[in-house]
Amino acid sequence: MVETTTVPRAAVDRDWQSYEDGLMAAIRQIELRHNVICTVALDGHMAKDDTQAWLDAVEAVAKSTTGSTGANPVLSEIGVVTVHSGAVPVPTARFTGAVQQRDGWRRLGRTLSAKAAQVRGPWPAWIRVDCLDGLFQFTDWAKLEPQERLAEIAAAIRELVQWPENAEGVVLSTGPAVSLGATDPTAETATIRTSDGSFVRRLLAPHLLRETLVIPLRKRDNERAGWWEHAYAGEPEWLDQDLEAAGHPPLRDLRNGAEYH
Repeated sequence: MVETTTVPRAAVDRDWQSYEDGLMAAIRQIELRHNVICTVALDGHMAKDDTQAWLDAVEAVAKSTTGSTGANPVLSEIGVVTVHSGAVPVPTARFTGAVQQRDGWRRLGRTLSAKAAQVRGPWPAWIRVDCLDGLFQFTDWAKLEPQERLAEIAAAIRELVQWPENAEGVVLSTGPAVSLGATDPTAETATIRTSDGSFVRRLLAPHLLRETLVIPLRKRDNERAGWWEHAYAGEPEWLDQDLEAAGHPPLRDLRNGAEYH
């Protein structure tokens, strides 16, 4: 038995993105109105009225510098917007968002505890979770090497959740995650096995990849852990396998306009 679930983005993450998207949209309008370029560096977020006051100050500086040259910083308690009335030095980041940090275990642990109770029964069970809440992006754990990530998450999963005897393991996935610049399969492909489990990284398409961690709860479950590893290691070929089963040529031939019957 496989029980699947998703840990979705929390409201705080959606609010975080909404704030920064809204701020950048307002900055871009200022740029268009006054023919300037703005670079933004954030250390945090602030209330709507305070943000609007900052934007008003940026607009005033942009208006006053029209036709001149130079860089004019507009400071606030959460960062700086620099108004450039000439060319921006290369390389200069146009937007640097505030650093996000998350307690990755709190929501995942709660999800796994609920699934542990749900799968209790006579059938061997695995729990598969797509972690879309920032665990793989915004935590200190995500910065570790794969071996360390496996060791830390395996210890937490095995020790902090009350598992029934029939539960065999947990599969954690990023889902198909955007990774700008990831285009070379040889550079992105990784399979790492330790006594704690397996780490599988595969490029699914240009700029899109998946990382998967397979964590058996007990050593006797390692054979089925190998099944999971093998399945996700072959994910880049899934579509071609399905096309072949349906009597079609592989995707590369379809892209090249190959004729088929």
